[in-house]
Amino acid sequence: HGQNSGAAALLLFAALFYPARDGGTNILLLGLSAAMKYSMLTMQIPVLLVQKRWRLGVTAFGLFAVLVLSVGLWLDGIFPAIRDYILLVIRDINRGANSYSNMSSFQFVHLGFFQCQWVNRILKALLLTLYAAALVKIARRSREHGRSAAADGLTAAEWGAFTAMTMVISYHRAYDGVIFMPFLGVVFVERCRSVCGSGSINFRQTPALLAVAAILLFWTLPMGRVFVWESRIADLFPGGAAVFKYARGGGGSMFPVYQIMMLLSTLALFIPALAHRSGGPACNAEKDADGR
Repeated sequence: HGQNSGAAALLLFAALFYPARDGGTNILLLGLSAAMKYSMLTMQIPVLLVQKRWRLGVTAFGLFAVLVLSVGLWLDGIFPAIRDYILLVIRDINRGANSYSNMSSFQFVHLGFFQCQWVNRILKALLLTLYAAALVKIARRSREHGRSAAADGLTAAEWGAFTAMTMVISYHRAYDGVIFMPFLGVVFVERCRSVCGSGSINFRQTPALLAVAAILLFWTLPMGRVFVWESRIADLFPGGAAVFKYARGGGGSMFPVYQIMMLLSTLALFIPALAHRSGGPACNAEKDADGR
C-alpha cells in the first residue's frame, strides 16, 4: 500500500527543491512523478507559477501528457481511453469504491466525511482560502527581497501545508501521508529548537511543541491500532453517525479518526506557514552566495 505514492513523492521533492535544475533533470523528475500519481501534485504545481518556474511547469506537463496519452495507443485509441477514464473516475468518486457512500472508507483522509454536504463545502472553501493566502504571502516575500521566488526557499511549514492540503482536498488514503510527514517532522524539530534552543526552556512555545508532537505521534501509530480505536469510539457514540459518515470494518462501524486528524494536521501546518515572516529559506537545497 502506497509504494507508488512514495516513489511519486520522492521524484516530486527532488524536482521542487532544486530550481537550478529546471532546464534539465527536473523536467524528467516532475513529468514522471505526475505520470505515476498526478493527484499528489494538485497543490504543488501552482507553487511553480508563484516561483516563476514557467518552463519547468510547461515542459514537465508536456512530458506527462505524452506518457499518459501514449497509453491510448495500446487501447482503443487516445480519445476513447481518456473518455472512459474520466467517466470511470467520476463514477468511482461519486458512488464507487473511492467514495464515502460505500461505507468502506476507513482508510480515507480527504474531506467529505460530514453528513452535511454544506459543512464539507465550507471547510474546503476555508482551506482553499488559507492556501491562496499562503501563495500570496510567498509571492510578496519574494518581491520584498528583490529576487525571484525560485531562489527563495519555502519553509518546512509551507511545504507541509501544501502537501497536506493535497491529501485533504481530494480523494486520498492514509498511506499517502508519506507526502507531508517529512515536513511535519522538520516542523517538530524547529519547535524543539524554539523551546530549548537558547539553553533555557521557552514555556510560551511549549503548547505549540506539544501539539505538533501529538500530531506526529498519531501519524506514526500502526494503522491497525487506530482502526481499533475508531471501532470502539463508534460503539461508544453511535449517535455520531448523524454528524459523521461512519465506515464499516471489522464487523462494525468506525468513527472517522483518521479523517479528523488529517483535517487538524492540515490546519496545524497552515498556522506556522501563514505566521512565518522571515524571507530566508528553510527547505531549500541550493547553496548560498558563499557556497555553503
